[in-house]
Amino acid sequence: MYSFSVRDRPAQNAPLLNVSVNGASNTTFSYLLAPGATTRLVTGNSGQTIQVGSVRITPTSSMAPAAFAILSFKNNGVTVSEAGVSALPTGLAFRMYAEALGRPGEIGFIESGLAMANPLPTPVTVNLELMNMDTSSRMLPVTLVLPGNGQVARFIRELFPGLSAPSQGFLKVTATAPISVTGVRGRYNERKIS
Repeated sequence: MYSFSVRDRPAQNAPLLNVSVNGASNTTFSYLLAPGATTRLVTGNSGQTIQVGSVRITPTSSMAPAAFAILSFKNNGVTVSEAGVSALPTGLAFRMYAEALGRPGEIGFIESGLAMANPLPTPVTVNLELMNMDTSSRMLPVTLVLPGNGQVARFIRELFPGLSAPSQGFLKVTATAPISVTGVRGRYNERKIS
């Protein structure tokens, strides 16, 4: 038996968010997953506002399922953005490839993004350090606070406004208590409709 819950509000202590999953609305969803089986939980957000949150899967035994999410954004019924992310265990230190190329809004623009979630009810201090490919420090580190049960999602140039493109390196993330971290890579493409 597993329970699935979604938290809201990135900038403050986050309460549970009421969402629609497989047609039912609630803040927490329980489901049974047999050994070797899979289950699909589909959230529904047909409204005009974007919902921001994090998902927590809580096993009732010591075995946690492997999980991943497919996130998509549709505009006028057309999927314009989609990404897949794997669920990872919490930790104190992470490292990810980070890249910035081109200018925002231009075709071929690439930028790495980072999403961090705090599973604890108390705030956690996070240190972010941007490093060159040889692991030397590229810029002064940035410190931020993840609110209790909250999350922060930013692109690399939002975290390091002085970063100029092109830039390739690593982002080192260290926290004072276990957090969840996911990296994404955004690429601006153009689609012409005739």
